[in-house]
Amino acid sequence: MKRSKPYKPFWEMTTAELREATRQFDAGDGGAAIKPPPDALAQQRRARQKKGPQIVDTANKAPKRAPDAVGDLSASMRAGLRHMIASRSIEIGPIDAQAAGLASAIENFDANFMRLRFLAQLPVEAFEYGIAFHMLHVEVRRENPGMDPLPKKDEAEADPSLASLVFTSKLNETLLECLNGKHKLPRIDAFNYLQVAGLAVLGTNWVGKSIEAFNASLLTQAWIAFEILSEDLWKAAQTMRPSRFPKSSGRFQSLAAIRRTYQQPFSANSNGVFNILNDPWLDYAAAVRNVLIHKNGKIDPEFRAQVAKLELPEVVSPVDGENFPLTGMLTATLVDHVFDRGLALIKAVHDWVLSN
Repeated sequence: MKRSKPYKPFWEMTTAELREATRQFDAGDGGAAIKPPPDALAQQRRARQKKGPQIVDTANKAPKRAPDAVGDLSASMRAGLRHMIASRSIEIGPIDAQAAGLASAIENFDANFMRLRFLAQLPVEAFEYGIAFHMLHVEVRRENPGMDPLPKKDEAEADPSLASLVFTSKLNETLLECLNGKHKLPRIDAFNYLQVAGLAVLGTNWVGKSIEAFNASLLTQAWIAFEILSEDLWKAAQTMRPSRFPKSSGRFQSLAAIRRTYQQPFSANSNGVFNILNDPWLDYAAAVRNVLIHKNGKIDPEFRAQVAKLELPEVVSPVDGENFPLTGMLTATLVDHVFDRGLALIKAVHDWVLSN
């Protein structure tokens, strides 16, 4: 009897373990190795309960950032991982997808999702390269002991930049050799999401705004992927069952427009299409995305009216004029729900085409 490996969440894996888990997943053997992270809202509640003191880097005059910002950035980098798991439960093979005319729509959705996953993974890749470059820096110093990048006091008085320029030239030369495949860049896999996400607290003055932009980009890309999917599915179903569709093309630039467009052809025997499109998580994601894109992130009465009617565990609704606090936890939650509803919509439209 094969013994399954103990469960380890993504954010505790080293890079080597993460790559191996991803390889197993791609090979179709990732059921035991890869499991979805705990519910993001539960994580958010626990993080608030354990919130530590504010940290101030007085040396760099960095803005105040709480330690739980580390877990928040870690959540951002995991956005979409639950979708990778859920996609295995939608058993629509290439033949079935082709028969229903949905193959292209499904391929586009998967491609858009993978772009988001690569974007979410970018801080990890940058962190890994930073470590590798530092190791290369140490290697060049070790191999060239006479080149001290920090000139001594008496040397600095004569030419403060000479030693630094000589060392930088040698470092650049070695880096170019790495780029050309003539020198091997050092690598290390012994780090995890926690170490990467330390940037959220220990970074420079720019890091807070950078993380906010990172979160906004992830959510925006997820929503665009859903809008495109809804249009691709509708047009594919229209091609397969033209008698059930109006001759005019639909509109898909907002959640309300998508619902209206789907109303006529899918009003009967819709196999849950409207239950999916009426999911309040989609309303929440759309409202947050719109306030970020169209309102400069500022809360207004329209946003508060949109979210006031939503029956969800937690809805953030600051007062008018305040910036919407798009945390990493909320970003991951909204992204996961958007992609989950996208998968469900694929299955529902697929079943509708085959039964009509």
